[in-house]
Amino acid sequence: MKMVMGEALSVHDMSLFDAINETDIDDIWIFWPIFVSALFMALSCVFAYGIHWLRNVIEEIKRKDENATFF
Repeated sequence: MKMVMGEALSVHDMSLFDAINETDIDDIWIFWPIFVSALFMALSCVFAYGIHWLRNVIEEIKRKDENATFF
């Protein structure tokens, strides 16, 4: 983009990355919500798989012993 000396720069003349680069914000502060969201999604998948595994174990024990109680 060519700019004539003294010409005012409007917000629409800048791309998003130009605007981010001019603010001097570290990238970690921009992208931390993505990292946190991915972490919580992974943890929820691990939790769901743990429940799935536990239910299968309980069903297998009940199949072998009809009188088995857990709680």
